[in-house]
Formats: sequence, C-alpha cells, structure tokens
Amino acid sequence: MVTRDLDDCDTAGAVLSFVRTRRHAVLAAEAEQLAAAVTWAGMHATDSRLDAAVAWVPGCEEPLAIAGPGAPLVAEFSVLEFAAALGMSSDAGRTYLGHAVELAHRLPRLYERVQALDLPVWKARRIAATTLDLPFEGAAFVDTHVAGCAHKISIAQLDRVVE
Repeated sequence: MVTRDLDDCDTAGAVLSFVRTRRHAVLAAEAEQLAAAVTWAGMHATDSRLDAAVAWVPGCEEPLAIAGPGAPLVAEFSVLEFAAALGMSSDAGRTYLGHAVELAHRLPRLYERVQALDLPVWKARRIAATTLDLPFEGAAFVDTHVAGCAHKISIAQLDRVVE
C-alpha cells in the first residue's frame, strides 16, 4: 500500500524530498536494529572462553563465538530467539548478530559511522564479514584505515582496501 504522504507529492521536487526523507528513515531504522542486536548479544554474553567452559553443562545451552577473536561469546539459544524476532533463519540470524558484535567490539569506528547514519548497515556488514577471521589487531587495522572512507568508495575499492 502506498503511503498517503506520497499522494501529496505533486512536483518532482516534492517526490525527491519524500524519497530523501524515507531513505533517512530506513537508514535510521537499520542502524537502530543493528544497535538492538548489539544490546541483545550483550545481554546474553559470556565474557571469555574460559568462563564459558566452566559455566557450560553438557546438554545445556552452549556459548557461541559469533564474531572474531576478542568479541564476547553469546548464549546459543539467544541467537535463535533473535533470528526468530527478525524473521530470519537461524543461520541468517547468527550471521546478522555476528556482524553486529564484530562491528561493535572489533570495528568500533565503523559501528560509530553506522550509528551516525554516515555508513549504511549493509556496507558495514560487508566489511565485518571480511574481518571475522582476522586477529584482533588485524580487525583494528581495517577499522582504522576503512572507517573514514567506507561510505564513499565502491564495493570493489572497499574489497581491495580491506584485503
């Protein structure tokens, strides 16, 4: 269903203004959803692998590493709950939550750019996907060198810079 606000757009300028306003709202909603994922993961985090090994009881909920080294582990079932809330498969939800945790804990400059609405979530997630296997220092290097330009370079350029 088309919104009634669009019915009031009787000039090309009004349509473009409508599109800009809606695009900003989409970026804000996506950034808020990513922040909610970080909050959710924080509520269900286990501080370290050692704590997780001590606290874990066979047959019970298992802690998962959903982001790179240095990021907190999260409770297994929390990933499934979050995925269901997003209407995603468990694998897609785990990936989304993992990217959010990767951004917040290992790529904080990029995460800050997303929250400032300077960088779209999809682009930040693409970068996060490439840093999951890097050591903490490697992710920090990428964060430092990509955060300032990620919003204005092409995907091919972005991939080269991250590589």
